Amino acid sequence: MRNTAPSHAEPVGTLSIPGLRSEYIRLDANWGELTTRGVVVLLAAHLVGTYAAGARPPCRLGLRDLRRVDDFIGANLSERIGIENLAAAVPVSPFHFARTFRATTGMTPLEYLTARRIETAVALLRRPGGTVLEVAAAVGYTNVGHFRRLLVRHTGATAAQLRTG
Repeated sequence: MRNTAPSHAEPVGTLSIPGLRSEYIRLDANWGELTTRGVVVLLAAHLVGTYAAGARPPCRLGLRDLRRVDDFIGANLSERIGIENLAAAVPVSPFHFARTFRATTGMTPLEYLTARRIETAVALLRRPGGTVLEVAAAVGYTNVGHFRRLLVRHTGATAAQLRTG
């Protein structure tokens, strides 16, 4: 049994599926079943590692794009902000934005937006005057109960505790 490569081998990119099948059968006859299967497994591993979607390094947003997003959030904190609005600030597609934002910051856009809103709310609550309802509206929440739950979840303190502390 000879272990030599065929002299008429085509580059992998030019072989069709039937061509690959016939080449596999021919190699199997010349090299033996275990060697041929090993070559096929190595080829498959190479193709998956090189061309699979997960093999590419993640794209990241640049500092300028992050500033644009952060400025947009700051300017529109009291408004309803969706992923489409944030993506338009960069500008990229919403899907690409969500993926690259998370790869860059380690947070989803919604997590970041919520953190910014709560951070601003804490600063507003520590100032004298203004009700919890006004603070919630100023940072984009129309449901005060939801705002209070998020506040406790993110800070570990109620609005009353933040005002006095």
